[in-house]
Amino acid sequence: MPKLYEGDHAYILQLADRRIVFAIPYQGQTEIGTTDVPVDRPEDAVIDDGEIAYLCDAANQHFTRQITPADVTSTWSGVRPLYDDGASEAKAVTRDYVLELDTLGDTGAAPLLSVFGGKITTARHLAEEVLEKIAPTLGITARQTTRDRAFPGAASRPSQPTSRRSASGGRSSATRAANGWRTPMARCSTRCSRASPTKRASASTSVPA
Repeated sequence: MPKLYEGDHAYILQLADRRIVFAIPYQGQTEIGTTDVPVDRPEDAVIDDGEIAYLCDAANQHFTRQITPADVTSTWSGVRPLYDDGASEAKAVTRDYVLELDTLGDTGAAPLLSVFGGKITTARHLAEEVLEKIAPTLGITARQTTRDRAFPGAASRPSQPTSRRSASGGRSSATRAANGWRTPMARCSTRCSRASPTKRASASTSVPA
């Protein structure tokens, strides 16, 4: 099926509701997304008609080729754990991770470190903070060994200073996201409670010639 635009680049589309939607080339089509919708159970992670219409409209605001829900060829949905920071809307919830260490007092039990949120792109930074937090309890000294180490397959480049982030503690809750896309651009960059997961969904759209 034809795609929404030529080229292998992705676009970040800024919307009037202050959310962004991505348009990404995918198997000869264009993938559009995402949305954020709270869910209570992983099995609730299914894109709905409202999300599909929202993503189509987002794409139509930016691309010459216009699409409708009838043009959608496939969708995907998934869950994403986010930290419940008390935000009133899913889109406002922090995407950062939060660490909570429970030493269990004087019970003699092993300490428990809980990680809420986070994603693969910050995995190394998360690992550093985990070690910094748990090391004193374990009686060890944490050493940074991967901060300046290139990822497998990465082009060699001079070491660059790395910035540090901080995270605060709290409870977590669930949200869902759905994907949809529209205008091109040069830049590209994506809750669940402690007991419940977050949902995420996306739609691949193609436009007939």
